[in-house]
Amino acid sequence: MKHFSIFSKKLFITYIFALILAPSSCTLDSTVMPPAVSAVDACEFEQYSQYGTFFYEHLKYNLANDAPEKLLPRVYQAAFMHIYDSLTTVMAGLDFIQKLNHFNEGGLISSNLYLFYTQLDSLLTKVGSEALSHEQVQVGIQRLADSKKADSNYLCIEKSYIVGICSILSNYLTYLNEVGWLENNLQPAESPVSFRSCSFLEIFECTIIGSGGFLGGALLGAVAGALAGIGINIGIDIIGLNINQDTSFIGAVILGAIVGSIYGMLNALDGCCNTDVECKPVLGVSLAFSSCNPIATYKAFGFGIDDISLVWANVGGTPAVSTTTTSIPSLTITQTASTTPITTGIISVCSNSSTNISPSFVRNLSSLASQVLGVTLHGNTEIPREETGETFTYYLAGFDPNRYVVDTWGAWHGTIVNTSNDSVDIIWNDIDEKGEVFVRIKNICPNGETRSYVLKINIGNGNMH
Repeated sequence: MKHFSIFSKKLFITYIFALILAPSSCTLDSTVMPPAVSAVDACEFEQYSQYGTFFYEHLKYNLANDAPEKLLPRVYQAAFMHIYDSLTTVMAGLDFIQKLNHFNEGGLISSNLYLFYTQLDSLLTKVGSEALSHEQVQVGIQRLADSKKADSNYLCIEKSYIVGICSILSNYLTYLNEVGWLENNLQPAESPVSFRSCSFLEIFECTIIGSGGFLGGALLGAVAGALAGIGINIGIDIIGLNINQDTSFIGAVILGAIVGSIYGMLNALDGCCNTDVECKPVLGVSLAFSSCNPIATYKAFGFGIDDISLVWANVGGTPAVSTTTTSIPSLTITQTASTTPITTGIISVCSNSSTNISPSFVRNLSSLASQVLGVTLHGNTEIPREETGETFTYYLAGFDPNRYVVDTWGAWHGTIVNTSNDSVDIIWNDIDEKGEVFVRIKNICPNGETRSYVLKINIGNGNMH
């Protein structure tokens, strides 16, 4: 079974590292906020922005419910984690510049992606020196992505990767701002009293551009995703693993970056700032529903390793007040009125008796119980003419079979040969056309939400621009 093969053997070495590296901290004299532009391009790169929405919804509702690698297709979860853990050990202590230059000096990263990484890094490092707000950073990220989309020197797959990574990063900033971890101005002198003796700027630099933070994790996750995906695709041994099945390359890279960024973010939170104890406010709550009733088990995440208990206060829900240990940071909460969302505040109590107060988490369980959230469709979007008779698999990441059911799978210019709860196998027609794979998902609750996902497929013409 063949899932992804956009590269010839000759291009394999050249492009794998051009695509697997997440943004670095190497600094070049480059334009960091290019003017907004539009592009007309046959490449369907815009669809990769869906990964940003997927990442945001996962952070807001689902992150703590399962291990991050469960977002990946089951076929290569074990391979991914083996590679990711190995890379984390091998590259411990290396900063972005060292990592990027290592690959660049070996000729394993394209000049296009190298320039993109350095321009993005320049933008992010200006946050402190130029007092940029998170909105200004997001505008800069979007303009940088737009400039690359309009650049005919960039390959289709490079544009797709850039769109995906920029969307993920921008949505991460949106989430951090929503939960109070970013202020409009990140300058330490103008920030309010900050969490665990950290300024907001220090938190930004540590969790996002620090060597072990969001981008550091995304870097290793993209590498691991690419190696696992490519290894499965071509049947090679990777770090002692004999893998003989295939998967989607670009999906493996971007989902790998998401998984890695989550691990990087959570690990960085325990190492930010110089404090005697690692105590901090809760960063988020994930929700688990066992029925269609407005009742959910909240699970907190992001508190410090030296926090010992959590004090929960719920307005519009019961229990009104409760205390849990950080070893089991969960509480089942019932919404008391369907029209009034629950507002939950959490105080984390440190081992030295100090406390941190989280921002409020407002959730309407009555509506959330029947929604479809934190799901995306991914797989191969470039089908070479010589592979149109082979079977390609498309996956639903974040699909919860206890809450959702697939209502319809469909393929335009292709034949469905097999379906499961979270995947579909398709043989594409031997034509030079644009195809589509689409899926409609329904929440199993009465009057449950129906949500559709579509991937546009470039069949036959081998379009790389």
